[in-house]
Amino acid sequence: MTGKEIRALRGTLGLSVGALGSKLGVEAATVLGWEREELFPTKRALESLMALQGEAEGKDEGVIQALADPAVWELLRKVLAHPELRLEVERIAAGYPDPLKGS
Repeated sequence: MTGKEIRALRGTLGLSVGALGSKLGVEAATVLGWEREELFPTKRALESLMALQGEAEGKDEGVIQALADPAVWELLRKVLAHPELRLEVERIAAGYPDPLKGS
């Protein structure tokens, strides 16, 4: 796993350098070293990173499956057709991370 891939995974998961380090049991400086490719993950850390990557990909699949649901599209049409509903949905959604961006 390259530094760029680690940085992208961290972004997908919506984690700070420190939060990813905590999940993996390493210091934030270690994660930064991996991202800059000045350091390289241990086998254990790499296995943990790959497990997190699998979880992130599972999130993507869940979103893709949801897009096949006609009820989702009905809800989207309502949100687009009614400005007051859109404002309310935006207010509520602000507290939730984007599962594809992690933010």
